[in-house]
Amino acid sequence: AYLEWFGKKPEEMLGMLIIDLLGEELYSKNEPFIKNALKGEIQRFERIIKKPNGTIGYTWAQYIPDIVDGIVKGFFALVID
Repeated sequence: AYLEWFGKKPEEMLGMLIIDLLGEELYSKNEPFIKNALKGEIQRFERIIKKPNGTIGYTWAQYIPDIVDGIVKGFFALVID
């Protein structure tokens, strides 16, 4: 899916920052959701994205906090197109 949506192969994404994957424009749109997920709040939102091949995609996303012993360790991203 990331190859279709972002033009990235799995091995290219290892260690990649989310801003580098999304690009500055899309990251800035998602940043409030990212910050809230890292505060432990589940986030749900819709987004229209231009794919690398020029087509337009419509997504529904959830950021689900990964909480261990009351501490947010990160979040899981579930994105449906």
